[in-house]
Amino acid sequence: MRDSGPRRAGLFASMFLLTVGLLIAYAGWTIVRSDVGPQWITTTATVVDVTESRSSDGTTMHSAVYTYTDPAGQRHSLTGRLGTSSRPTIGATTDVAFDPADPDSAVVTGGLEGHSWLIFIGVGALIALVGGVALVRRLFALTAGVGLVVGAWARRRA
Repeated sequence: MRDSGPRRAGLFASMFLLTVGLLIAYAGWTIVRSDVGPQWITTTATVVDVTESRSSDGTTMHSAVYTYTDPAGQRHSLTGRLGTSSRPTIGATTDVAFDPADPDSAVVTGGLEGHSWLIFIGVGALIALVGGVALVRRLFALTAGVGLVVGAWARRRA
């Protein structure tokens, strides 16, 4: 009789991949939903400065400092959360959203920084797809195997 260990491990591994992929995609979706409230206002912000920091491996990372204006004409600043090795261009513009009740509470919604959540959703969906396809293949093989065993048992009884 053939050992069913690898087949069982493949079934559980594919279920694990599917679950992990869905959780990563959900994390990306949660980022989108938690950053910006429904009453927030979107406006254009301009890069006015760049902050520098060092990553753990010593690479210089740059974060853009943006300014934007609320409906009352007050200027506010926001330092981007995404640090990159390339230096942002002073004067470049992007979209930001801010809370009208607290205009200093803002997030970048445009450009790479505003869409970094897509990485989570894309990677999660890809992992879930691989896990889902593997799961369907494992279940098909398992069903076919059970069908063969039942058929052989029925022929033996006849």
